[in-house]
Amino acid sequence: MLYGSQTGNSEQAAIDLAEKAPAKLSNDEVAVTARHMQLDDFLEIERAKWPRLVVIVTSSYGVGQAPLGCYKFRAMCDEIGKRKLSGMLDGVSYAMCGLGDSKYTTFFQNPSAINAGLLAAGAWRAGLLGKADASGEGEDEQGKVIQRWVDTHWSKLA
Repeated sequence: MLYGSQTGNSEQAAIDLAEKAPAKLSNDEVAVTARHMQLDDFLEIERAKWPRLVVIVTSSYGVGQAPLGCYKFRAMCDEIGKRKLSGMLDGVSYAMCGLGDSKYTTFFQNPSAINAGLLAAGAWRAGLLGKADASGEGEDEQGKVIQRWVDTHWSKLA
């Protein structure tokens, strides 16, 4: 579970997912392990060794920029789109939930840019792109949207 988080909401969602994934996704034939880390750490520490399945939770910050721990990953995704590096991520599947605040005109800009870069590189997105709004109320409250996205994606991730 990879994340980019300015206020901790994306990080907490990634932690929760990583804790639940082994029980939700393992079966008699496959034992799933999961951990969480910042997107930039994935590039630097793991040297972008892409597993078959990646779950990303990230937000936008400021005027659509990447949040902490996501600057380099976002730059990579922007470059993929510019250079047309299709095929780079063939065989990689990902699920992604983006967080933002619809009070800003740049709402969801960072998750959208990352999603576009991954698709341009040949990755396949499992399920819908999650869109959690910090200004959401009632059933559209950010935490509830994230939980619904998680609940509907277990079967897609399996």
